[in-house]
Amino acid sequence: MVFSSKKDWWLGGIIWIAMIPFFYIIIQSIFIEFSMILTIISLVFILFVGDMWFNTKYVIARRILEVRSGFLKKKKVFIDEIHTIRFTKNPIAAPALSLDRIEINYNQYDTIIISPRNSKRFIHEIIKINPKIKVNKTDTQVN
Repeated sequence: MVFSSKKDWWLGGIIWIAMIPFFYIIIQSIFIEFSMILTIISLVFILFVGDMWFNTKYVIARRILEVRSGFLKKKKVFIDEIHTIRFTKNPIAAPALSLDRIEINYNQYDTIIISPRNSKRFIHEIIKINPKIKVNKTDTQVN
């Protein structure tokens, strides 16, 4: 089962506005003053951020939660090792494109923060696999 990341519009605005200089560099490099190095650096950056924006997702399959974000970021969490899930708005860097987030605690001290679009359904699917998981609800729950 695949869950896309929830995306905050304001975060998307910040990300894509920050990309304008890289698009400008590519256009300038191609049409005005050709600079292969600047063009390649800009293209790599745009592809990396674009892939992260469009392909951040959370896959539940065969008792494993796989978190995918960007070309290189792939994290596997065994669902049987998850012990608590809680809602959070923690802005720490994470494979989440929204501040409506879920903190997953697994193993003894490991944590990952994600932002599935339908968090209630996501949690329901995880708990179907491991009913021992405790869900800590707060007054800032996400939908």
